[in-house]
Amino acid sequence: MTEEKIREIIRGELRNLIKDDRYIFERLIQISDGKNIQTGRTTGTQLATSADQKIALHGATPSIQQSAISAAPSMSATYVQSEQTAQSARINDLIAVIKNKGLTA
Repeated sequence: MTEEKIREIIRGELRNLIKDDRYIFERLIQISDGKNIQTGRTTGTQLATSADQKIALHGATPSIQQSAISAAPSMSATYVQSEQTAQSARINDLIAVIKNKGLTA
C-alpha cells in the first residue's frame, strides 16, 4: 500500500468522523482547567434529555429528575396552621432536590 493510499484512507475516515451527528464516549472526558463549554444561542442546549437520565454536580450521586413539588394552595384564616406546615414541607422538598443534585452541600 502506498503512502498516498494511506493518506487517502485517513482523510476519508476523518471526514466521516467529523460529519457524525453524535459521539459516544466509553471513557472519562476530562476538560483542562480554564477551558469552557460553549453552546448555541438560538435554540439552547439540553443536558439529560429525558426524565430518567441521571445527572449530578460537584460529586453528588447522579439521580433522575425528581417528581414535581406541589404548588402552594391559597391560605385562608381557618387553615393557616396546616397551610404553614404544608408550605414548610414544600420548602424542605426544594432543599432536598437542590442537595441531591449537588448544587449545595
